[in-house]
Amino acid sequence: MNRRFLVHSQLVFFFALIVLTTSCQPSPRPALTHGIKLPTGWFISHYNAQVDLLSANEKGKNYSIKFDRITNNKEESYFLSLAEAIFPMKNKILAEIRGSSVPKQKLDNWYFERLWWFDIYQGGFIPYAITGDAVNFYTQRYINFKKNLKETPSDLLWKKGNKDKVEFTYEAQVIIPQKRTDANLREVSESYPIRVIMSLKWYEFCGQPCGWGFEKKREILFSSKTEVIEIKGDGIFKKWVSTPESPYAPHQWITF
Repeated sequence: MNRRFLVHSQLVFFFALIVLTTSCQPSPRPALTHGIKLPTGWFISHYNAQVDLLSANEKGKNYSIKFDRITNNKEESYFLSLAEAIFPMKNKILAEIRGSSVPKQKLDNWYFERLWWFDIYQGGFIPYAITGDAVNFYTQRYINFKKNLKETPSDLLWKKGNKDKVEFTYEAQVIIPQKRTDANLREVSESYPIRVIMSLKWYEFCGQPCGWGFEKKREILFSSKTEVIEIKGDGIFKKWVSTPESPYAPHQWITF
């Protein structure tokens, strides 16, 4: 009797585990798009992807932030929030990683996450796509980095010492062509799409030549409020890492 009960309990646990695993893993196809038509390989996830910060602009000796996602009206806010909620599917990221130098095993254990990154470097997630989660992650990283800014004693290798520095930029704009207001024809909507353009820049340093960073852009084209016709800029890329020969990136303000 006890043996039958034990076998029954094991079977119940086994099937429960299967249901839990399959329900928590991301779907391989864009089944839930909230009524929005998307290109193959992306899905919409509004949950926890909302960006609350609208603007910030400050620059100090060791830190800089330029944050601008202010929109002119509710229509622009709708398109920007929707663009930030569009995520690439895990299978799409993994397919691009195959054959590259990025270690795939870094993503294998992230079954319960909405992936927006393809690599992890010194605690920073390198974005495959600029999403709300990506913006929130680097906003919080900037806040934490600024809190922990410190200077260490001078080192003989560096003339001006070893200093932690950070630069963070996020800019987003929504472009609605004027010609769209002249007609409601589908041809006009596709010829003059609504464009949401996002750019993200991050550089952090612990001295010279200790630093890394990247610059990323994303553009999403809408034919209407319920259809995305093209997504540009998503994909893997080579991050910048400082070396003695190249201590600074081309488009950064930080120097020592």
